[in-house]
Amino acid sequence: MSDVFAGNSWYAGDGPENDVVMSSRVRLARNLADFPFPKLFRGDDADRIQALVFDTFAHEDAENGYYMVPTAALNERGAQVLAEWGALDVPSGTGVVMQHTGATSCVVNTSDHVRIV
Repeated sequence: MSDVFAGNSWYAGDGPENDVVMSSRVRLARNLADFPFPKLFRGDDADRIQALVFDTFAHEDAENGYYMVPTAALNERGAQVLAEWGALDVPSGTGVVMQHTGATSCVVNTSDHVRIV
């Protein structure tokens, strides 16, 4: 695993019960006003939404450490790793934003414009 994501991860800690894993997940899916649903995109709709979402995360505090990656830039292994972390269900959408700790991810342009997990 990359050291980038391991530093502050809850699963990297030591303790008497470190062999036990319990997790839960909350997903928030939203669509942006004035854009059609992803299945109805025309022209550069997907690119414009991705640019808006990436720009929003780029303006967050530096301590949150978000990485923005277009899904087209992912190789098969990279997509598999993000799927195992729960950031991508399948290599779809046009982009993914991942917090450096792995605690938060946002997939852009899947069935909704924005899906935050």
